[in-house]
Amino acid sequence: MTIPTEQAEAAKERATPGLLARPGVVGVGVTAQGAVAAIQILVRERTPDLVASLPQEIEGHPVVIEEVGEIRTL
Repeated sequence: MTIPTEQAEAAKERATPGLLARPGVVGVGVTAQGAVAAIQILVRERTPDLVASLPQEIEGHPVVIEEVGEIRTL
């Protein structure tokens, strides 16, 4: 079953403020995980403690955690 991207985008928008308030989280997006739209949480460093503190799903959408390092504007 394919979850429409619009639903994942709306869930991401609702979850973003709370996720960005967590130390180590530097961004939130939507990505594909197979045929399913997933919430992507970008973290500075993927530590066991940080991963354990993040949700595994948001509003029924799976979560993908990706280590991206420090994000800086150019």
